[in-house]
Amino acid sequence: MKAKFIDLSWDFSNETPVYPGDPKVEIKQKYSLKKGGFSLHNYRFSGHCSTHIDAPAHFVEGGKTLVEIPLDNFSGEGIVIKALNSNVIDIDILNNIKVIKNQFVLFYTGFAEKILSRDYFANHPVLSEKLAIRLSELKVKMVGIDCPSPDIKPYTIHKILLSHDILIIENLCNLDKLPEKFRVFAFPLKVNTDGVPVRVVAEKI
Repeated sequence: MKAKFIDLSWDFSNETPVYPGDPKVEIKQKYSLKKGGFSLHNYRFSGHCSTHIDAPAHFVEGGKTLVEIPLDNFSGEGIVIKALNSNVIDIDILNNIKVIKNQFVLFYTGFAEKILSRDYFANHPVLSEKLAIRLSELKVKMVGIDCPSPDIKPYTIHKILLSHDILIIENLCNLDKLPEKFRVFAFPLKVNTDGVPVRVVAEKI
């Protein structure tokens, strides 16, 4: 029997690669069963490391934080769009593809395979402005991609999507394993901030 759920998230550990200049993930066991009678770990990490969600407050003045986003926005029907071997993913990729309102639009670039390479954070694929504008017009719920970001400085794509309250998921994986029809669940911690790591899971429907 095939699995019903597909994990689209990276492992979260002390070895998790982070954006250059960001603090490394630090997970330390403070107490153990032998030392104290119980196990307890301390965690230190950036809100924008590993597989994570960007809220509008990340780039939009006065934008919503994660706790201000309706819970309905963290789950929904998904669609995966193949964008292999594309440096810039342009609007023409939507030709013959039906994207509907409130969908999770996930771009499969294959770049997750380079997670341990030096190029991962420097030479990743990006979305074009025309594509970001079109996705905003279609009023999708969330845009996800299997690389560190949908753009580079000055982060125009972030600003376009987030200004329309379209959430962004970065550093996805296993997008090649998604079936034709699926639903995405990406509920973050209940924290009043601009982004946080999240366990993203797809359910076959």
